[in-house]
Amino acid sequence: WAFALIRWKARIDVSGAVRNFTAGLALSIGYGVVLHGLRLFVFPALPLSALAMLCLGLSCASLLGVLFLMLGSRLRVFSLHTFSG
Repeated sequence: WAFALIRWKARIDVSGAVRNFTAGLALSIGYGVVLHGLRLFVFPALPLSALAMLCLGLSCASLLGVLFLMLGSRLRVFSLHTFSG
């Protein structure tokens, strides 16, 4: 709704922002689907204690987060320059 309003009222081209928003949304959904798949199909098959399972899940989530961040940066969807000092 906001993109359409900006395009209609201000006559600003928002196609790049819509593309980045869509790609970011797809990356977020992909990250969630991969984590959910690991939790449902991979982790239950492993004979680990609850604490070891928690540590494995946190490390997998962190590693996948870094991978998806690198992928998003490579696709020029977002960058971490906003967060630098």
